[in-house]
Order: sequence, then structure tokens, then C-alpha cells
Amino acid sequence: KNNLEFYVHAPYTLNLCANATKEIDSAQIEWAQAILDEDMYHSSLMGCKGVVVHTGSLVGRPLEEGLSTMENMIRKTLKFATLSSKLLLETPAGTKTSKGVCDTHWST
Repeated sequence: KNNLEFYVHAPYTLNLCANATKEIDSAQIEWAQAILDEDMYHSSLMGCKGVVVHTGSLVGRPLEEGLSTMENMIRKTLKFATLSSKLLLETPAGTKTSKGVCDTHWST
């Protein structure tokens, strides 16, 4: 009625830069992927303009591995994005371990 636009913010606990290590196992990455996929899917059904997600933090992990994990998670989630409901990456601030897409050199 009022033509409001609204967005969903993914849980702050998601870390797109996480790696399957002793500290973070593949089950945690699969859990994060499922949460992000569900947020994208349901927000699209509800008419949201998009889902905002933090890119994550390396927390002592090698840059290449963290960015590879982030890329894989984003690519998998994009199948749920639409032209009217997008995946929006929130740029990190305040820490040296947070990474954004400007740090990557992805090919399409």
C-alpha cells in the first residue's frame, strides 16, 4: 500500500571467509550455506529488495583459502537471487582480518 522497500540482514554469525580447518569443519560451512540460501530464497518470496550479508573474517587463515570459500558460497547462493531481490555484500570495517570483494579477482 505504501510502496515500502525492505531488506533482510543475514545472521552476523555467518562467515563467508571460513575454511574447513580443525577449528571450523565442513559441517559449519554447510550450515552457513544453508542459512544464507534460505534467507535468499525466502526474502525473494516475500518481495524483499535483497539480503545483506557480511563478507566475513579470515581469523588467521590464508587469504586465498578464505576468498575461495567466500566465492564458492556466493556463487551457490546466487541461484536464489533475482533481479528484484539481490545478494548484497556489506563491506567490512574496523578489523584487518575482514575481507571484501574488492580483494578478489574473480572471473565470471
